[in-house]
Amino acid sequence: MGYDFLSDAEKASLSGNFDTVFQTLSNGRTVTVVKEPLKTLVSTPSSNNLFGFGERQTDPTFIYTPVSGIFPAMIIYASKHPSPLNPEINVRVYAGPVTIKVQQDCRDYINDGVNKHILADGKTFFLDGEERRQLFLNGTYYFYNLKATK
Repeated sequence: MGYDFLSDAEKASLSGNFDTVFQTLSNGRTVTVVKEPLKTLVSTPSSNNLFGFGERQTDPTFIYTPVSGIFPAMIIYASKHPSPLNPEINVRVYAGPVTIKVQQDCRDYINDGVNKHILADGKTFFLDGEERRQLFLNGTYYFYNLKATK
């Protein structure tokens, strides 16, 4: 890819530096990827009785277990300038695009199954479009655009 002039040791060192930059700029910030809850059957209706005769039929009972993963991420806002104060609700409403930069483990988690939403900086977002991949020597990072929930 055009890095043939670098030795393998130099590539590993630079990739490590790029990973350090990612960790530094993410500054301990995380995103929580929330999946569809896991549905577990805990009881089934009795099949010994016919409908309309004897005891009544009961519906199956399910337990829904939340499923989510927490990953380090760079959270990038399109504008660093605060939005104007909305006088009707007395808060600042952010309406611009948000992008997250994540590593391979988060990308794999996002692509495995159905995502309900993503939590970042205490706000709830939906994925908006496809991932974009960034290659740097031995490292790969993924960008996702997010859209704020209403």
